[in-house]
Amino acid sequence: MLVSSAVALMMRVGFLPVIPRPITVRATVRHCLTYFQSVQRQLNQESLAIMCDEGVFALAEDINLHETNKFSDHFLCRGPFH
Repeated sequence: MLVSSAVALMMRVGFLPVIPRPITVRATVRHCLTYFQSVQRQLNQESLAIMCDEGVFALAEDINLHETNKFSDHFLCRGPFH
């Protein structure tokens, strides 16, 4: 169990609109990552945690590894439902 007495700053949560494209396509995932950057800027956040299912996580992580500098402020997480 992790316990901390640090006070956490309140943050806003942003949601992505429905993307009418197959999420299993690399270009769609890259589009979403780029859109997340826009959301991140609008929310004035230094970094952004992104929850993905296993298939999207694999694509997003591959994109992140190939474009490390572009998406360095994204923290990709595989969702708890996998």
